[in-house]
Amino acid sequence: MISRKHRGARALSVVAHDVLIRAYPASFRAEYANEMRWAFSHLCADAIASRGLAGLLEVWIDTLVDFPASVIATHRERWQERAPLSWATPLMLTVLPVAVVARTMVDGADVAASFLHLSSVAAYCGAIRLWLAMRGATSAGQRIVFVISCAAASATFLRDTRMCMDALRQSPASIAIGFATIAVPVAAALASLRAAHAYLEVRKPIT
Repeated sequence: MISRKHRGARALSVVAHDVLIRAYPASFRAEYANEMRWAFSHLCADAIASRGLAGLLEVWIDTLVDFPASVIATHRERWQERAPLSWATPLMLTVLPVAVVARTMVDGADVAASFLHLSSVAAYCGAIRLWLAMRGATSAGQRIVFVISCAAASATFLRDTRMCMDALRQSPASIAIGFATIAVPVAAALASLRAAHAYLEVRKPIT
């Protein structure tokens, strides 16, 4: 039989868990809050019955460890369901920052601007692809947009490749500068989105 102290600890834990549940989207709470409360209450009761307050502490540790990623993943899932496809984020992450750098180097620096142009389009296509993957986009229209973006990148490369290759032949130093110019914005944009995608691939809340 659970003692009065243990019953109080369980009740307090359920109240505290109700506060945590408020971090989830309202639509999610409307569907699953009661089930989550019931499951957590029984989980606490089982832990107290088997190990007392130490078991309850373990339940809370596990809950708090999973809580941030679970909340973020749930918000992302709900956002995917109701939000239209947004091109603003990949655009801001790739094209605009690189365009600013290209603008500052445009005076007599056609080769650098060409490298930056290539890297911006490549990074834009990669960011768009990851953005679609993060949203779980599978529609034909979105895939067509991705193909068009890649085609634009290919056309840009064919147009600018002669200037880039001429620069590489004339100056070995241009090789390092060119690759660095391409690698930095591409790596920055794709690494940030890959990290976000990997972090958000977590198990959904127990309901």
